[in-house]
Amino acid sequence: MKKESHIMAVDDGKEMLRILKRILELEGYDIATAADGNSALTMMEEWEPDLVLLNIMMPGVDGLKTLERIRQCSSIPVIMLTAKRDATTLNEAQAA
Repeated sequence: MKKESHIMAVDDGKEMLRILKRILELEGYDIATAADGNSALTMMEEWEPDLVLLNIMMPGVDGLKTLERIRQCSSIPVIMLTAKRDATTLNEAQAA
């Protein structure tokens, strides 16, 4: 029997979370959602996802800071989501 994969989606956009959750559930994944970095980190203490989909641009603890904190305790795969247009813009955001 195939193990169900657990994915955590982290985004401050309610509509984006709703869409991600629906699409991934239809594909058979178990999905947890968090609206900010702090919520995601708290959730990860109890629920161990196999993958994290993480928005870079969020208020408060942004995706890059959240990723840093995830990496302090886990090597879980993380896919960064962004509305940035190119890698140059993304690199500028990381430098800030």
